[in-house]
Amino acid sequence: MVSISLNLFVFSVNSENRGINNISDYPLNLLFDINILLNGSLLFLYIILNIYLSRYILNINYNKFIPNNNFGKIFNFIMNRYLKI
Repeated sequence: MVSISLNLFVFSVNSENRGINNISDYPLNLLFDINILLNGSLLFLYIILNIYLSRYILNINYNKFIPNNNFGKIFNFIMNRYLKI
C-alpha cells in the first residue's frame, strides 16, 4: 500500500479536534486581509497599465494602419471612444 503524506496546513484545517476554527488564529487570520490587499494592488496595476497603454496609442498615428472598410470604421469608433474617456 502506498503511503500518502498530507500537507500540515491542510491537515490542521481539516483535523477533527479543531476543525476550521483555527483560521481565526494568528497567522491564518491574515489570509483574508492579504487577499484584499492583493486584489487592490492588482486593480491598481491594471488601471496604471491602461493609462500608459492609452497614452502610447495616442502618440501613434494609428489611422494609417486601419483598413477603410466596415471593420475599420467600427474599430476606429471603438478606439476613439476608448481614448477620449
